Amino acid sequence: MPMPLEGIRVLDLASMMAGPYGATMLGDMGADVIKVEPVYGDEARTLGPGVGDDSGLFVGLNRNKRGLALDLRRPEAREVYARLVRAADVVVENLRPQAKAKLGVDCEATRAINPRIIYISVSTFGQTGPYAGRPGIDPLAQALTGFMAVTGLPGTGPLKAGPAVADATCANLVAFAAMVGLWTRERQGIGQAIELCLVDGLLHIQAPMLGQYFLTGY
Repeated sequence: MPMPLEGIRVLDLASMMAGPYGATMLGDMGADVIKVEPVYGDEARTLGPGVGDDSGLFVGLNRNKRGLALDLRRPEAREVYARLVRAADVVVENLRPQAKAKLGVDCEATRAINPRIIYISVSTFGQTGPYAGRPGIDPLAQALTGFMAVTGLPGTGPLKAGPAVADATCANLVAFAAMVGLWTRERQGIGQAIELCLVDGLLHIQAPMLGQYFLTGY
């Protein structure tokens, strides 16, 4: 039987975990995922134990993908990107706003090439607001959302979760958002711009705590 997302092509421009693992889950469902890395590679390639040039972290997060290295500072690389976008359905990226605009891969430039694209932006704090554009990692999101305060034993103080729970939860939202975007495109005939962040994910999984707080102050 064909896989559910067979025939869907995803361009993964993201690094580390949240964006790339969301794209990986789409690949698990049959999408053709092309990982586009800078020439120096995704930072995940250099982290944690591995074998030879393979990092276990990178391999675990990026299965079911084809790979391509592009120096998007070069005009010829941007033309390759444009060719990929014309044949793609979804783009996932987690570049800072200034960087993606400078490289010509921001949402406006990408949708000018292919108006039907589902463009998913992933960040730590969101694309708007006082923290927009700031770099961030999983533990910062755990601290800012209060996730650390509800983890551990009484009297121990705030405690970081062992796994990268903010990244993992956001990755699930990336895959979910891609499928909702594709379905919306089928109904409306137009592409979609979608924004997700690590803070979104951790607030999402703390719904019981948020309900208690806003209802009772506890």
